[in-house]
Amino acid sequence: MPKPKRNINASTEIEMSDGTKLKLTITWGLLIKLRALNKQLYSQFSHVVMAGAADDVLKMLDIVYCGYLCQYIDDNGTLADALTQDEFIAVAPADVNAVTMAAMALISPKEMARFQSRSESAQGN
Repeated sequence: MPKPKRNINASTEIEMSDGTKLKLTITWGLLIKLRALNKQLYSQFSHVVMAGAADDVLKMLDIVYCGYLCQYIDDNGTLADALTQDEFIAVAPADVNAVTMAAMALISPKEMARFQSRSESAQGN
């Protein structure tokens, strides 16, 4: 089965475990800025997008964190005072599905929409 096409121009929102709602964004331009500011994290993101994340659920959290950082860069122009990855993980949602859905919305929104549609149909909504 072919891999779904990835969309690198998407936004979503996630509610963290402390109740804070964060906007997440991934665009080509913001990824270029992220690569300049944090090459290691950009490389992790790129690997997940190109190779997939089926073998490790924490890779979904990497995608969501990248979405947070890209939005932070868009809002502030820098990563100064952004949450570190450890700080982000400490307040990340406990719900694996919330993290997975946010990651899918960022890198594969069409696939996520089909998934949500199937899920709602199966639940009779």
